[in-house]
Formats: sequence, structure tokens, C-alpha cells
Amino acid sequence: MEQAPTNRTLPQAAWIIIIAVAVLVVVAGYRFLSRPEPSSSIVTDFSAPPHTAASPQQRQAQNKLLESLEVERQAIAKARLLSISQTGEEIEELIAELQTEITTWRTEIDVLLTNEAGRHLTADNAAIQAFQQIYSDDRRVSPGTPHRLRALLQSYMQPVQEALADSARTYSPSDELGSRLLDLDITTREAITSYREPRQKIQSLVSAAAKTERTTPPSLTLAEAIDKMVEQHALEEAQAIAAAVEAERKEHNRKLADLKAKHARGEAERERARKKLEEDVREKEATRQLTQSKAEEKSKAENARLEALRKRAADPAVQANYRPFLAKGRFIFKSVYNNKNYHDIPRPASFRRLRETGVLKNVFVFWSSGAGHPRKVEYGYRKGYKGQGEGNDRPTWSGYPKTEEQLRRCNERFREFLELAPFWIETGVLRP
Repeated sequence: MEQAPTNRTLPQAAWIIIIAVAVLVVVAGYRFLSRPEPSSSIVTDFSAPPHTAASPQQRQAQNKLLESLEVERQAIAKARLLSISQTGEEIEELIAELQTEITTWRTEIDVLLTNEAGRHLTADNAAIQAFQQIYSDDRRVSPGTPHRLRALLQSYMQPVQEALADSARTYSPSDELGSRLLDLDITTREAITSYREPRQKIQSLVSAAAKTERTTPPSLTLAEAIDKMVEQHALEEAQAIAAAVEAERKEHNRKLADLKAKHARGEAERERARKKLEEDVREKEATRQLTQSKAEEKSKAENARLEALRKRAADPAVQANYRPFLAKGRFIFKSVYNNKNYHDIPRPASFRRLRETGVLKNVFVFWSSGAGHPRKVEYGYRKGYKGQGEGNDRPTWSGYPKTEEQLRRCNERFREFLELAPFWIETGVLRP
């Protein structure tokens, strides 16, 4: 089986770090062993001035120290150059591996569309669909990607290669260069994966199809089978769209029919409501006219009744029946509000006074007040009345009702007096 690209940067970097540490150890040892012995005059002579010139031994020690520091710096820069160079070589190998994957895809996968191995996939629709899905994936990089990655790598590595070729040149790669190389490494590995994984999946499909026994050899190439499947899918999609459109049309027609039916029901309901309203209006109008007619009839009857009463009230013969109250006299029916018994000028009785004194309370008081009865008084007998009518100087009735017939006539006269009183008051026959 093919292996995914491995990261070989870690072992090489480790070796380079070990070499650099060894160089540092050697340099430090050299600096320690070449250190000059301390002078006794420096320790014991406290009378010397503080800023004296360095001795030849001190200058020699300082020069050795500077030389060792420079050797140390150059060793570290050399180690970093070697590490960066090794990383560049590994990325170059990855780019070559990517180019191999692209070539393998062209020689082993693209040819399946027309060769015999690809025909084996056409017997199974699921295999055709799986191949089409993998093959049409657009995540694979373009075939020109290795050339672009190699050109980018060369631009990164050119100063490193020049520094390695010239031992006198001092150059230390920056951290930015290392970061860019790491990004380029990751990009190259992802590009390799974009070809390797789908290639392995397709090869597995081809291997499984080749093991399947078939009675008849496939007649279509894989490309033809894919085109046919695409056409079938397009036809099915078109049919699904057409079915959806038809279903939507039917649903629209159903909703439209429901809307029309609802509108028709609404129209019928409104028509029924309109007719009912018209019937109600007609009934109300008929009722109003009937009520108005009855009211008019009642008014006419009432007017006729009032007119008949008015005529009867104006009849002298009728007025003569009520002379005890209508005839002019000085007698005043007694009241708790007025103790005066007689007017200065003769006049009819007052309807209000008759009501206040209880004369109109009932038929018996009414009749007894208008009828004269003999009464024994202190100065002998004189004509008078029982109750409120005592002392009335107007013409009086005679007798008191003693039979049912007489009582009936008295009741009729009492009711008639109450009916005619308003008309008598209007004409002044009876005082208010």
C-alpha cells in the first residue's frame, strides 16, 4: 500500500541541534582553557590607578573571547542554514510526490472513462454514481500546481543556497522564512491528499467491479455510462419539476375552486341576509303603518269622544244636573287651609277645592255634598248638607240613593262630572 507523505523534518532538525550544541560546548571549553592566569599585582597593588591600560595578556584574552563569540555565532547560523536547507529539500520531495500523484491520476484514473477497466463499473449504477461523485469533486488542485509551488520554494531557498555556497558569507534565516516554508509544506501535503484519497477510492471501486462475474460484457464506456446517468438524472429532475408544477397547478386550482365556492356561499348568505332584511323592513313598515293607523284611529276616536264630551259639557241640560257645584253661590267648601265659609261675590265652586275637601273622593261623599238634608241647629231648622257641603247656598239635589238603580245613576253622574270638569274649567263654568 502507498504511504502518505511523512514529515522528515524532525530527525534532521534534531541532528542539526545536536551538532550546534556540540559546537557550543567546544567553543566554551576553548574559552575556558585559554583564559589567562590572574596577575598578583592586580590583587595586591591597591595603589595603582583605577583605569590603567590593558596588558598584552589581557588584550590577547579579549581577542580570543571575541574570536570564540564569532565562531559561536557562525556555528549557530550554519546550523540554522542547514536546517532550512533540509526543510527545503523535503518540500522539494513533496512537490515531486505531488507531480507523481497528478501523473498517476492522468494515466490511471482519467483513462477509466474509455478503457476496459472502466467498463466494469458501468454494470452497477451505484458504482457509476460513486465514481461520478468522486471524479467531479473540485477540491483537487490544478495540474500546474507543482510548477507554481516549485517556483515559490526556489524563491525562498535562493539566499539560503547562496549562503551555504559561500563560507565567508554570514547569513541567518529569519523566523518569517521558517513560517513560510511551514505553510508551503502544509499546502503541498494537502495538494497530495486531494489526489491520493480520491484515487485510492476509485481504484477500490475498479478492483471490486473487476471481481464481479458478469454474463454479458459491458457495452458502454464509463464516460458514456456517466453521460447516460446524467441525462437520466436530468430527465428525472425535469419530471420531478414537472410533477411539482402540476401538483402546484392542481393545488392552485383546488384553492381557486375553494375560493369560488366560498365566494358563492358568501354571496348566497348575503342574498339571504338581504332578503331577510327586506322582509324585516317590510314587516316593520307594516307594523309601523298598522300602529300609526291604530293610533290615528284611536286619536280620531279620542277626538270624537272629546268633542262629544265638549258638546255635552256645553249642553245647559247637562249642566243643570250639577247645579250644586256649577251654579253661582257664595258658599265655599271647607278646607283645612281656609276657614272662610263664603265668597263676597257668588261664583261656581272650585274643582281644586272639591278635590282638597274630599268631595270627589267617592260617589257617596260626592252625592251627599250636593244633596240637601234638614239639620237641627241651635236656632231651629234650616236647609243644609252633611259633611263638606253643609251651608251651600246653591241649588241642591233632593234625596239620597236608596236603591240599586239610584246608586247606579249616582255613579254615572259622578263619573260624568269628572269627565266634563276639564271642559267646564276651560269655559269658566267651573272654577279651577
